[in-house]
Amino acid sequence: MREKQPISRLSLMLKMAPPSRDFIGAIRAAQARTGKPGLIAEVKKASPSKGIIQPDFDAVKVSPMPYTVYY
Repeated sequence: MREKQPISRLSLMLKMAPPSRDFIGAIRAAQARTGKPGLIAEVKKASPSKGIIQPDFDAVKVSPMPYTVYY
């Protein structure tokens, strides 16, 4: 469980945090670079609320295009 933090500490941590990445800019840059729309997709074996969606899950078979898998 996370510990409670004083707002002053959270403010300091926020000021020290690295800048967030430009998500929209990355999608647009991919389209400018490739001429195709940038796309981020997710395939899931299970859902927190529904449980197992696809028992014999194979991301390669589910995806119709080349992809990168992050675990």
